[in-house]
Amino acid sequence: MYILFRLDADALWTAETANRDVLTIAILFAGMALTFVLLSFFANRRKGEPR
Repeated sequence: MYILFRLDADALWTAETANRDVLTIAILFAGMALTFVLLSFFANRRKGEPR
């Protein structure tokens, strides 16, 4: 989301940008995938800790 905000704030991301919808979906998907991988990594790491 921050990437999309910066692109818009810096006026690099306008309504006339070619394939804006596809790029937006790709950026959001990449962010969600990265979040899932990181959360899974830290959850598995925490699961192995003694309590």
